[in-house]
Amino acid sequence: MSIYTERMVGGEKANLIRKDPTKHYSNKDESRELRKIMVTTGLTEEEVRADRKYRKQLSDVQKSGQKVKRSDVVKWYQLQIRKACRQTKLVSHHPETLKVLAELLKDVNPMWLRHSFITTKIMSAEKAVKIYAK
Repeated sequence: MSIYTERMVGGEKANLIRKDPTKHYSNKDESRELRKIMVTTGLTEEEVRADRKYRKQLSDVQKSGQKVKRSDVVKWYQLQIRKACRQTKLVSHHPETLKVLAELLKDVNPMWLRHSFITTKIMSAEKAVKIYAK
């Protein structure tokens, strides 16, 4: 093992994959579905994975459970919305929160931002809340 792989930081699952990349490690949704199938059919894990119908079912569940990473723009807008909500102690759609958010978006320092695509077109507070509020 090289010194580069020893220094790699990751979760428990990443470390397991690094140790044995040939083995399959399922995600949370796939494990849940596998347990349901095993209980209803009485088959073992190997038998379930060998059956084509159940293998397809597990594959679909695994793909649907993977979350898409947020882009920098989404993270930045959600951070600004969170700041405004903390200042007012109100929900993001409240008019007072929208006023505070508008002030935060107006006072953006272009040097502070990491990427120039945010500074080119900053949207209004109402539109930002409609798109990016959780």
